[in-house]
Amino acid sequence: MDWSLLLPGYLVTGLAFGVFAVDLVWPNLDRKALAWFGALALGAIGVFVWLNNPESLHMFGGGVLIFDNFSKLSFALFIGLGLVTVLGSTQYTLWSDSPGEFYGLLIMSVVGAMGMAAAGELITAYISLELMSFSLYILAAHSWRDRRTNESGTKYVLLGAVASAFLLLGISYVYGLTGTTDYVGIAEELRGLDMNPGLVVALTLLTAGLGFKIAAVPFHMWTPDVYEGAPIPITAYLAAASKAAGFALLLRLSATALAPIIVFWDWAFLLLAALSMVLGNAVAIMQSNIKRLMAYSSIGQVGYLLMGVAALGADDPTVPAAGVIVHMIGYGASTMLAFLVIQAVYGATGKERIMDYRGLAERSPFLAMSLTAGLFSLAGFPFFVGFATKFYLFTAAATAGPRFLFAVSLAITASLVSLYYYLGIVRAMYMESDDEDGGEPIERIRVPWSDRIVLVGLLVFVIAAGIYVFPIAEAAKAAAVALFATAG
Repeated sequence: MDWSLLLPGYLVTGLAFGVFAVDLVWPNLDRKALAWFGALALGAIGVFVWLNNPESLHMFGGGVLIFDNFSKLSFALFIGLGLVTVLGSTQYTLWSDSPGEFYGLLIMSVVGAMGMAAAGELITAYISLELMSFSLYILAAHSWRDRRTNESGTKYVLLGAVASAFLLLGISYVYGLTGTTDYVGIAEELRGLDMNPGLVVALTLLTAGLGFKIAAVPFHMWTPDVYEGAPIPITAYLAAASKAAGFALLLRLSATALAPIIVFWDWAFLLLAALSMVLGNAVAIMQSNIKRLMAYSSIGQVGYLLMGVAALGADDPTVPAAGVIVHMIGYGASTMLAFLVIQAVYGATGKERIMDYRGLAERSPFLAMSLTAGLFSLAGFPFFVGFATKFYLFTAAATAGPRFLFAVSLAITASLVSLYYYLGIVRAMYMESDDEDGGEPIERIRVPWSDRIVLVGLLVFVIAAGIYVFPIAEAAKAAAVALFATAG
């Protein structure tokens, strides 16, 4: 076995323990210095992964882990989102008694995400998913200023445990039917099986377990409360990285293990996609808390991605797979951009209602511009990355067959609805005043340098990639081709 393939995971794991150790040995170290240490180290690891991770297919442990272009791109995405979260949480950790634990758990969750993308068999995927989940359970309740974290953390743990039980039971059913947990072995066995009740039960349990992890309707119940109660940097990470990891696992599983029967199960993904798009965007309109609005908005985004997963039964499945990957990247960057502004406003005012954003353009034009770009990108407004990635994804789904045209039409309608409630925030920032009710105007918001650097980088990416998305699309296409090459 080539143990060098595990080097990216070793490096990120070592960094997580390193951050723990630095905070333990030097407890009085400047917290911003600790964040910069973690972020720069993650950046160096990300560059190493991109330059040195093998592009051709490599199996470790007989297929327990798969290293290919899909793994490479996924690793880079997770490390990038982790880096942004670490730098974007410097303001939050000023109030924390244990920044080393916060950053260490955050980086450890990146290890779990990497394992989910590279897993080539079900037990490895499950362990990786739980590694990420347990880190996030703790981080979601990691706040001493907001009592809501106790409630949200408890809900997240309890519902997460139920979802894990469903997923583990589904894995047991699959093993009982096929005699293996290896993705390639499962695919070989499924080619000789008809859709029997046992297989339907197994797929239902797997879908329910993974549906919770990606917050698809009707497994989304935890999302609004956890998003509202969790620290804002962790809310951003949940919305972007956690969903990206879930879809990386779902793509690998669907393209490899479930490939022989995906045409018989795509209706389930289409149903979940339609429910997520409709409910997520419809309920978001009624929200007055911006974190809950973003929670329901993210549920709608899950619907778009699930539509791409359902289209994997097309004649050329690499096209919708690439569409899902492209949109994951665009959605992740746009979400992080929006939440960094939300964190800055909350840090300065302690408020998170939409009406609290009135007059933001007057007291902090850069923050207002950044949030507007992030929201317009999430809505799919032209000249932003969200428009390019949605166009790529919707086109890929539409070409998968006539029955996908209705889903694409629904997705376009849902995007228009999302523009309505996003514009409500933009209107509050630019067209309303923060002293309309006779209150004192809020002072100009000061943003830490680390947040400014990340905001500028994300803002440039969201606009530049919206104008020229082809490099991302080419990387996603290579990753999608690698996905299906594994299945032979």
